[in-house]
Amino acid sequence: MVQVIICTHEQMAIGVKKTAEFIMGPQENLHAIAAYTKEQVDYEHEIATFLQKHPTEPVVVLTDIVGGSVNTALAKMIPTHKNLQLIAGVNLPMVVQLLLSNEQDLEATIAKTIREAKNGIQDINQTIKTETETISDDF
Repeated sequence: MVQVIICTHEQMAIGVKKTAEFIMGPQENLHAIAAYTKEQVDYEHEIATFLQKHPTEPVVVLTDIVGGSVNTALAKMIPTHKNLQLIAGVNLPMVVQLLLSNEQDLEATIAKTIREAKNGIQDINQTIKTETETISDDF
């Protein structure tokens, strides 16, 4: 089973996890770590410990900002943790797709997850405008 950890600045990770579980129900393989909070959680240590406890399972860590401090620190773990996959730009469609995926190939799962996450980003005003223009053109 793929383990999914959302690790972001402040409370975003916790909010995304709660929202995903509101939609999908409790997910035993979904975890959240809030970095840079007043509680000063050592997110690097928590993830390293998690990776040691799950050495044979793939662990996908979703961070908020590519090149941000959380993402950069965790990227340094990739050479020593072969089961770690790191994806930046976490959003709710990404989390849901990753949890629902039944792909056997992790690389294919990640590619599909990123595609779906990108598809979840749309300018609805533009979509409505385009659809309205299309309907108008039909008459």
